[in-house]
Amino acid sequence: MKKLKKTVLAALVGTFVLSALTGCGGTADNGLVDKEENIEAGSDVTREVNIGFVDTSGSNILLGSEGIARDNGYFEEEFEKIGVKVNLVPMSGAGPAINEALASGSLDIGILGDVPAVNGKANGIDTTVIAFNGLNNFIVISANPDSGIDSVKDLKGKKVATQKGAFMHRLLLYALEEEGLTIDDIEFVPMTAQDALAALETKSIDAAVVQPNDVSYRLAKENGFKEILFSNDHEGWAAGSITEIRTEYLNANQDVAVAYLKAILRANEYIEANEDALKEQWIAAGYSAESYDYAYPLHDNYSKIEATDDVIANAKKTLSFLQENDLSDGDFDVDSWYDLSYYGKAKTELEEGK
Repeated sequence: MKKLKKTVLAALVGTFVLSALTGCGGTADNGLVDKEENIEAGSDVTREVNIGFVDTSGSNILLGSEGIARDNGYFEEEFEKIGVKVNLVPMSGAGPAINEALASGSLDIGILGDVPAVNGKANGIDTTVIAFNGLNNFIVISANPDSGIDSVKDLKGKKVATQKGAFMHRLLLYALEEEGLTIDDIEFVPMTAQDALAALETKSIDAAVVQPNDVSYRLAKENGFKEILFSNDHEGWAAGSITEIRTEYLNANQDVAVAYLKAILRANEYIEANEDALKEQWIAAGYSAESYDYAYPLHDNYSKIEATDDVIANAKKTLSFLQENDLSDGDFDVDSWYDLSYYGKAKTELEEGK
């Protein structure tokens, strides 16, 4: 097995946070309540950590290493050792919702895409990256079979939907630029991936730019929708996710970062030892085995943690993308954003415990 998204804070805080944390996919039942109520009397638990993850499905689906760590009980076990109650919070509002929750202090750790993570940091959310999850997110541009679209060039003048400010938006710009086009040459329709695919299926748009998934697979393989570009064929056209922690929280709870990473490392060991673990996880979430091979041809949707040259370069390119496209006017030093010393501590503690 191969080794394994400008957010305007003032406009969103107070509206998006409330809806994301109380009205989306039942997240109010996943730990964002008064901490004193959430810690059982007489237990050894004295602290809490709220970890938010992207779940646009609203079905509490958590894939990859983090999903294995949750489903196998590794998070619970590692946090229990240090007297911490862990609350895993599905965020149907995706990366922007996680940003707002981190800004308000409702979340302590966020697992989100590189674009919203970089955007949040550039706009003043004080976070520290403790894990880079690799570059295994790609895009597919799917076209309505009646649209007359057979190539990226044919997108000119067409209704093209994707999530504004997300990695799909960035890679769409790369695709257009390669063909001598700009965003002004298409009718750009900002939509979440879920809404874009629904609009594509009803043929109310001409094309959708999404991360390959079970729905895009079905549309292409069973319903005759055209795939005019799959970005995994283009070197440098990839994105990843990031695990970040509020710096204020980290300074007071450094052992939480270590415990989190120990759980992820245990999950990765499990994945290495169980070749079909990630595919089985995908199928258990209700998706087809075929769509897993389609979405992750290298079977590599797990956390690689390390700050490799390519993921650092990608974070810097992401910041430039946000600035150049008027999505952010903020700036920060990417090289001082991440601190992988906790990763080293986690590895050492795991080795010593064996």
